[in-house]
This record gives sequence, C-alpha cells and structure tokens, in this order.
Amino acid sequence: MIRKILFSACLLLSAATAAADNLRQISSREGISNNAILSLAQDRHGYVWVGTCDGLNMWDGERMHLYPNDWSGNEPLSGNLIEEIAVTTDSLFWLRTNYGLDLFDPDTKQVERHPDFQGMYRIVTRRSDEIVVFSPEDQCNAYDPVQHRFVRVGMPAGIRYEELLALHFDTEDNLWLLSRQGIFRIPTHFATGDSALLSGDPNGSRHPVFPSMPSPTAAASTT
Repeated sequence: MIRKILFSACLLLSAATAAADNLRQISSREGISNNAILSLAQDRHGYVWVGTCDGLNMWDGERMHLYPNDWSGNEPLSGNLIEEIAVTTDSLFWLRTNYGLDLFDPDTKQVERHPDFQGMYRIVTRRSDEIVVFSPEDQCNAYDPVQHRFVRVGMPAGIRYEELLALHFDTEDNLWLLSRQGIFRIPTHFATGDSALLSGDPNGSRHPVFPSMPSPTAAASTT
C-alpha cells in the first residue's frame, strides 16, 4: 500500500512539473504594451490578440506585436483601452474601446471605426455584419453592412439595459438575453426585405428585426 501511495505521489509530481514547464509568463519584457489585460481572443491562424489598457497586441508565439505600430500604413483604433474583443464566425473582430466600436480584420489589419458608441454599452454578434448594440439609454442599434453604419431598431419590449447580464445569438436566429428578470428568448432574423425598412436602404440590408410583442418569451424566470 505504501509503495502504491509513493508511486501515485511521484506521478502527480511529474505531471505538475510537466505542466509547469508548459507555462510561460508574458509581460512588458516580451513587448506587451501594458500589463493590465482586459480582453483576449484567438484568430483563425492561432495568433492570440490581447486587449490592454494601452493598446491592442498580437502574440505570434515568440514576441508581441503592437497595433498599429508594427504594421505601417494602418489606421489607429478608435481608442487605446480595448475592453472587449468579440470574434465573429467569419473570423473578424468587433473591438469595444473607450472611444468607439471598431470592426477589425486581423488578416488585413484594416479598421472600420464607429465613434458613436462611447462609454458603457453591450454588444452581441455572430457574423461580422450581424451585431446588435444595447446602450444605457435603453436604445438598440444594428449594423447596416451596405452603408457601413449603425441604425436604430426597436428595443425589445420589457428589456432594460441596466438589467442585462449576458447576450447570445444561437444558430436558429434567436437572441437570448440573461437579465435580472430571468432568461428570455427573442426570435430575430437577419435578412433582406422587410428589414430594409429599418435602414431606409432600397436594396435591402442585413440586420435584425425584433418582432412586435408585449414582452419577450420567458424561458425561465427568477423570483
């Protein structure tokens, strides 16, 4: 029995040592712009993007690269404080900064800035052209990829910004909202046609339409 215990202890120590050997601490010595990290994301090539209190960094496995300093000719982001990196299903990033919301292509390093959104707000996205922004004024905005701007859409009935805790789009065009009032499922659709009436685009653009309803469908509620 004692031999079995000693053998098990040796295995655990070996596993812990191996795990420690695979860990690597990355700091300003490796070139990161700021040690206060607010957000992380990985692109389709495996590179890790790090949002800090002073800029956007990319770790290539050996060293840090600072955007846009290490890529000449690229426009700066709307702000240096990168609070959130939302990865879309088509491998682009929506960056929530202290001075705006940016659509960023990690491959081409191109930026589309939207300075209308500053301060506190919440975003939920799926594809790069499927994003909804909720603001503290209980306003809801959706992205118009044809005109490359955001348009205001109706706030889902019964939803207050101050009560929102989490947002998620599923694969069946349902928007799930977790709030202090419970969990709600709101059917939406990203399509041309009727949704064009919201943006005034005669050719049709893709952004969500929230159906008119007295209140969201409650999947669960808290008491």
